Amino acid sequence: MRNRLLIFCAILLLPFCTGSAHAEDIHRIAQDRSKAVFFVYFHIGEDQYPGANIQMERFREHVLEMKTAGYNVLPLGEIVSALENGTPLPQHTIGITLEGAYRSSFENAVPLLLEAGLPFTIFLAPERIDRDSDFYMNWREVKKLARNNLVTIGAMAYSYDHLIRMEENAQRQQLTRAIARFQEELGTTPEFFAWPHGEYTAALQETLPELGFRAGFGQQSGVAAHGGSDMMSLPRFSMTDQYGGLDRFRLTAQSFPFPVLQEDPPGMIWEDGQNSISFTLPQELRDAAERLACFVSDTGKVPLTRADNGRITLQLEDMVAASRIRMNCTLPVLTVEETKHRQQIWRWYGRLFTGKDGSEAGDDDETLISLSPENGASNE
Repeated sequence: MRNRLLIFCAILLLPFCTGSAHAEDIHRIAQDRSKAVFFVYFHIGEDQYPGANIQMERFREHVLEMKTAGYNVLPLGEIVSALENGTPLPQHTIGITLEGAYRSSFENAVPLLLEAGLPFTIFLAPERIDRDSDFYMNWREVKKLARNNLVTIGAMAYSYDHLIRMEENAQRQQLTRAIARFQEELGTTPEFFAWPHGEYTAALQETLPELGFRAGFGQQSGVAAHGGSDMMSLPRFSMTDQYGGLDRFRLTAQSFPFPVLQEDPPGMIWEDGQNSISFTLPQELRDAAERLACFVSDTGKVPLTRADNGRITLQLEDMVAASRIRMNCTLPVLTVEETKHRQQIWRWYGRLFTGKDGSEAGDDDETLISLSPENGASNE
């Protein structure tokens, strides 16, 4: 019987599959075969930026956790290839990204990651590097890291600015100028892009592959998956002092994809008069609709309307269009009975909205509020 089960697992190519029949297997969906969690870090060990900083002690805990606790930390390119092709990924696959090319990342995070042998990606805005400022890395340091097999250098717009506030020609110039600076300084064309402030439009997303980018990364929470994520706006969990504790790291690292259909609003622009968010659950998740919970920044857990066709609606009040609105929805993977024997794990779906003039966040307010079950709500 055990041999039959192992053969069955091998055929399905399911991550986490073992030789023991566990009731958890019945909750799997197609997107679970090829999934990964991406983390984004901004300032490392810079307490003067509390909204976007993670303390050195916590970052060391994360590195130790990733190195010793059975995680599969892969280079960005390897993960993206699997997501593009639907190739199954090992359990607990993680991609590490450092955003902004801050001096604190170079001095505090990079040595720890290299010593641990963990691959990572640095996303940089070339205009910041061109300043040759003590606050950011310089091109000499970027070039040295680019020669290391553990390091991938990814691009942002030329300047770390709000692209959605710009005219279309200016937006494209920001992207092409960034590519040009990569070619001039590194002799390469970047394959991966991170959206400044996590802001983009559908037109901008379409521009990325035209310019040769294989994937784009946002700042909304969630789990990337083949068949469940837009490759030009892959989700990442932000790790900061407020939301970077080891328990939360583990919770997010073990999360599962949460694919949805027919999102409304369809993009990230929050229009004046908008007072709801809605989406449709795929057929394979509708039986669990009653256990779904959604959280919105500055509001907390919000009431849901659940329709028989799987349509979920969040009714919101007093949402200001000019502010950044973060939504996270979670769906438990395990049944209540199973959680008597192990910790609950979650499907995670997140969105980030901003006013049409761009967020009012400053350059260093780059983090997300990631409301989640451990913040005082239950999905049971």
